[in-house]
Amino acid sequence: LIIYFLMDFLTPKRRRYGKYMLKKISSLSIAILAAVNALAADVWDGSVATAFTAGKGTVAEPYQISNGAELALFAQKVSEGDTALSAVLTDDIYLNEGSENYASWGETPPANAWPSPIGSTQHRFEGVFDGKGHKVYGAYQVQELKNSWNGLGFFGTIGDSAVVKNIGVENSYVSLSGTID
Repeated sequence: LIIYFLMDFLTPKRRRYGKYMLKKISSLSIAILAAVNALAADVWDGSVATAFTAGKGTVAEPYQISNGAELALFAQKVSEGDTALSAVLTDDIYLNEGSENYASWGETPPANAWPSPIGSTQHRFEGVFDGKGHKVYGAYQVQELKNSWNGLGFFGTIGDSAVVKNIGVENSYVSLSGTID
């Protein structure tokens, strides 16, 4: 508002330059707001939600997952044997801050380790998981083989009837060590 007020007192040549600078300032403001918004994204604190905010876990009414705690609850339910659940992501999920530094997590682990993959050899995921184009950032998982295979990665073991679609997992670190006898 002040910039527009001052522009009324400028000569036409200076007024054109002022409008040019106003456009530059506006573009910079939008870029700063986008960066602040990205930094303000909820980063998972390692906790497990006690309930989902919406949905029933069915294909018709899938769980609505909007944060890391709800995603951890979904993984927990599947690992406990409720394998035919359905869910959709309603937002991008950030499991750790500084996920752009994921390549160094082998030496310096982040704050939160993803507890276990969704689905295991004992409890294969058989439901529907639709990311709706959203991504999970900053997953950190380190496993050691101990005479069995439980799957590795964000989705460990999925069954023949499972559907996993429209999801991206980026800036994440997964490591497996050991041998199976």
